[in-house]
Amino acid sequence: MFNKYTRGQEIMITVLSVLTVITLVVCSVWGKNSDGFHVQINDANHTIDSVAPTDSFQVRVQYYNRYSHKGKECFRFELNSITKEELMKFPGIAGGRASAIVGYRERLGGYYSMEQLLEIKCMNDTIVEKMKMWGWVSCDSIEKIDVENASVGRMKFHPYINFYQAKSIDSARWVCRKRGWNFGVDSCRRVFTAEEWKKVYSYLK
Repeated sequence: MFNKYTRGQEIMITVLSVLTVITLVVCSVWGKNSDGFHVQINDANHTIDSVAPTDSFQVRVQYYNRYSHKGKECFRFELNSITKEELMKFPGIAGGRASAIVGYRERLGGYYSMEQLLEIKCMNDTIVEKMKMWGWVSCDSIEKIDVENASVGRMKFHPYINFYQAKSIDSARWVCRKRGWNFGVDSCRRVFTAEEWKKVYSYLK
């Protein structure tokens, strides 16, 4: 029978076919192991990409760790309660960074957003984005500043309030007391710019 392909073309077709099969196998394996999660149906004892949960199926979502560094593995955590020792177990966080995160939390009175980690000099976008994937923030434990009674030293200890702003608040508070006026959080607003007020407002009471 007449063969329309030359010997060289037949070899090339065979090589391309083998490479195609290898590529499909590699992509299949990679897809199962690189996804953020997979859904496993206990009844069928196998993994599929997605499934519509019904009463007849028990669906378990199993999260895979997609990032590790020097033997460390990612884990779920709450930013305002995690300790320095626990932070040091997270990939990319050594003693210095862990101390900086905890120290800045103490000065703030607690974090209200993961984005605040970028205000720490030793932190960078890569680490913060990874922490945002695994961590969350509970604002229930945030310690707020009592503007009616806090000292100048207490106020200027906060990263969002400098010495002059603390003195201005103290002076305005003294005037209000002298004249019998009420003094509250809104009375401090004129001391800050609009951008500064957005950041500091959550820490005043």
